[in-house]
Amino acid sequence: MIVKILHSTNPVFPRALEEITEKLPSKEADFAFIAISPTYNYKDVPFFIEKILKVKKYLAFNAVDSFNNTQVISNGVTACFIWFEHSAEVKIFNFPNLERRLKDKKFAEKIASILSSDNLNMIIADYTKGIFPLFFKKVSTFLERENINASNICGGIVSTFVDNERQPGYIFSEGRIFENCFSIAQLKGVKFELGLSTGIFKRGPIYQITSGKGFFIYELDGKPAGFLPKALLKDIERKKKEYLWYTPLAILNEKGELLALRTFKSFTNRYIEVWAPIEQGQKVKLAI
Repeated sequence: MIVKILHSTNPVFPRALEEITEKLPSKEADFAFIAISPTYNYKDVPFFIEKILKVKKYLAFNAVDSFNNTQVISNGVTACFIWFEHSAEVKIFNFPNLERRLKDKKFAEKIASILSSDNLNMIIADYTKGIFPLFFKKVSTFLERENINASNICGGIVSTFVDNERQPGYIFSEGRIFENCFSIAQLKGVKFELGLSTGIFKRGPIYQITSGKGFFIYELDGKPAGFLPKALLKDIERKKKEYLWYTPLAILNEKGELLALRTFKSFTNRYIEVWAPIEQGQKVKLAI
């Protein structure tokens, strides 16, 4: 497939899309991922995407920052357009109102069934106050129990923090606006290979989570976990917790192989809160 990434930081949403359209080839893209700053009026998004970009299949979502290769795009729009060269296609699944769906005991099994194909599954999700990571842990447990290969799944969480305040996170698709939602873009007939980048490991020790549950790490190697982020921020003038996002915790298996990354959300002297579930007994190491 052919991919082209374009962006605009024009503060007027329709004009930002027009600036992107001016750089597009005349041939209509088969699909597009579109990252949209939450500073734009969300009510206008589907209308202008279809009117100006004229892309029929798309998955758009709020993102405070997005990326165009090595550029960080703040308060703007970044769009990744895809043209399939052969018989590939994309199917989109949208699941709004996640909190209500959790009452359906077979919902996690249904999602696992969708993800169990050999297709590339790209997930975009609203954090939904921590509900989505906990729900997806259930899905992961089911996949693992059924010995279903999960190397075809990737994705990310909608970001909506503006001036330290969380805004509602929206996902846009099929001309609609979805709230408290997660979506799956399933690419069929595409060759792919996924990996998880850890950057460069620091020369620090491997810690064991000796006390922890859910999103909270209470002890590392028997000591109150808050010592670790405090040590990282010790010589930094403005001790903003956001600086810790550049040093996630890498969760390792018994062989020292990477299983997942967990990013710092908050911390006190006693504990560390991360953005996705952890388990007591896991081994972690700082990554850059």
